[in-house]
Amino acid sequence: GNNSKRSSSSEDKPPSPKRPKVDNGSASE
Repeated sequence: GNNSKRSSSSEDKPPSPKRPKVDNGSASE
């Protein structure tokens, strides 16, 4: 699954389980 992660430059950052990248843009609390 390394290739999958490396593929996305934005996803390079460690996705926090508390607030996923999707939540960050979807709901800005």
